[in-house]
Amino acid sequence: MLQLIDTTISNLLAAALQPPVLPELPHIYFMTPDSSFPGSAELPALNLFLFSMQENRDLRRTDSLRQRMPDRTISVARAPVRVDCHYLVTAYAKVPETQPLAPFDEHWLLGETMRALLRFSEIPSLYWADPSVSVEGLPLQAEAALPATREMGIDLWQALGQKPRACFHYKVTANVDLKIAPVVSAPVSSVVLVGADE
Repeated sequence: MLQLIDTTISNLLAAALQPPVLPELPHIYFMTPDSSFPGSAELPALNLFLFSMQENRDLRRTDSLRQRMPDRTISVARAPVRVDCHYLVTAYAKVPETQPLAPFDEHWLLGETMRALLRFSEIPSLYWADPSVSVEGLPLQAEAALPATREMGIDLWQALGQKPRACFHYKVTANVDLKIAPVVSAPVSSVVLVGADE
C-alpha cells in the first residue's frame, strides 16, 4: 500500500513540476535523510521521508458497509481505515549553497514544490498508481505546509545525525482495506406476525 502512495505522489509532482515550472524535473526519492543521503543521488532532488503513520480517528467509521447482492443476500463488510501518512519534504540543490537564487537553489526548489502540492486538497485519480489506493470511492486527501511537530523538528534532525534543513510537512490520508472477508447473511424470506392474544 505505502509504495502505491509514494508512486502516486511521484506522479503528481512529475506532472506539476514539468517545465516551464522548473527548467528540468528534479529526481524524486523516498529515503531517510541521514548522512548517507543524498550521497550518490542524482541532483537536483526532492526527498519525501515517510516519518509517521497514524490512524485518522476523526474520519473513523463505526458503521459497516452493507450491500445487497443479486441473489438478495446481504454482504456486510468492515469500513476501510483512514491512515495519515506524514512526509518530511526536503530539497537538494544542483548548485553550491554559496550561489543563492541560482537555478535549483534549495529554497527556490522547495518553494515551487510546496506551491504545487498546496494546489491539491485531494490527489486526482489520474495520478493514482493503482485504483486500489482508493477504497469504496474514498478520496486521497492531502495537506501541505502543516504546522511543525517535534517529530519533524530539531529532534528529528538530531536523531538522524544531520544539521537541520529547510523542509515542510506533507500529509496524505490513505485508505487501508483491511481485507477481511465480508459476512453474507441470507435474505428474509417470510415474516410471521404474532398477535398479543395468542
